[in-house]
Amino acid sequence: RWDSDYRTVKKLIEKDFLGRVVEYEAHFDRFRNEIKPGWKEEKELPGSGILYDLGSHLIDQALHLFGLPKEVFADIRMQRDNAQVPDNFELLLFYPQLKVTLKAGTLVKEKVPTYSVHGTKGSFVKYGADVQEEALKNGE
Repeated sequence: RWDSDYRTVKKLIEKDFLGRVVEYEAHFDRFRNEIKPGWKEEKELPGSGILYDLGSHLIDQALHLFGLPKEVFADIRMQRDNAQVPDNFELLLFYPQLKVTLKAGTLVKEKVPTYSVHGTKGSFVKYGADVQEEALKNGE
């Protein structure tokens, strides 16, 4: 909830810049075609798999923005060779006038928008990781 890109999306929605939001899509993709031992990719480790690791953040953000959905659909897969835990998911959250799509995958080499939000007054599309991500990697 503290990522600056999410806070931007939240502010745009709260200030009604986009109008009534009709579609919201959030991605947390990466390209790692090899299994990384010990990094939540082994079935014995608690919280393993991309849904528990990254999906929990996307789900939290969507619930924080829109509340509980009326219906939920999930497609959870193991796509990489020798995968022991899910490494791809797509969750659809259905609201009366809103469709929310949450996706993450480990075999996504070409970047797609991190956020796509469409409303009755306009759209917001954001590419790339949050600007704080690079600072964290640099130890800041």
